[in-house]
Amino acid sequence: MLSWWQRLTGNKAAEQTEAFFSRFTGRTLILHAGLPAWWTGELTALAGGGAHLRLDVRQIGHTRLTPVEWIASRHILPHNLPLPLLVRVEQQQVLRIRHLQSGSNLLHPSDLWWILQEFDQRWHFRIQVMPDGHQVDAGIALHDNGLDYTGILADGERVPD
Repeated sequence: MLSWWQRLTGNKAAEQTEAFFSRFTGRTLILHAGLPAWWTGELTALAGGGAHLRLDVRQIGHTRLTPVEWIASRHILPHNLPLPLLVRVEQQQVLRIRHLQSGSNLLHPSDLWWILQEFDQRWHFRIQVMPDGHQVDAGIALHDNGLDYTGILADGERVPD
């Protein structure tokens, strides 16, 4: 028997979800509504900075969505998190999400490395995508976006207290 979600979307949801996770598992996305030119310039100048897929959510249409647009519009954006968002795509159809604002300021692109290092412990939302929708787990408070610049070294070593 089909769930209400499957009746509404048919196989499209399963196909889009499968296509998205087969392509993006192990990668990161940046969902935004416009980024300053200086910010994208700094990001692409960083080692590995160009590897994040950047998606301007203002460009998402309502028909013929790509798999990444499908996931963003159906599973991430409805939660009204502050943009931009850093999304880590994980195994088992999990999305770990953290916004890139600190107060009213945009975090510097070099902060992405620090966020990625602590993503296992510090995230705002964790979304488990399922055949009939998704399950959301809240993590740190939305106003808490501080970074521990001294806590993590290369190879996972921690700085002594």
